[in-house]
Amino acid sequence: MHYDVAEPNLVSARSFEDEIVIAHFGTGIYYSLSGSAAEIWLGLCAAHDLAEVKARLAPRAKNGPDAFSASVDRFIADLETAGLIRPADERPHGTWEPVAPTGGWAQPQVESFSDMQDLLLLDPVHDTSDAGWPYVVNA
Repeated sequence: MHYDVAEPNLVSARSFEDEIVIAHFGTGIYYSLSGSAAEIWLGLCAAHDLAEVKARLAPRAKNGPDAFSASVDRFIADLETAGLIRPADERPHGTWEPVAPTGGWAQPQVESFSDMQDLLLLDPVHDTSDAGWPYVVNA
């Protein structure tokens, strides 16, 4: 199965060292992916089939290939439920070379945060007053 990033609501995916931060501007929630979760995301974004992604990561999994494969399925379901990915047609894939950590891959997890939801949902074009946006009050 192939997946695409669920745009246009998902407009930002940034890599910070070994973490990928994804902001969903439709919900105002942002997500953090690290370790195996980040590698799976990169593999899917490079248009690799999910079976290939699993095959390349599972041999180095901490909890064994079968348990890791099942955890990847749960992770993919979480990404779909969050509206971050959607099934896609097969297409040519790009380069993706995962580098496993010394201790092996841990189960992938999606961490979600809503602490900036108001800011991410802010609409600077429509949420203005006659004073304009941003309106700065001089003290």
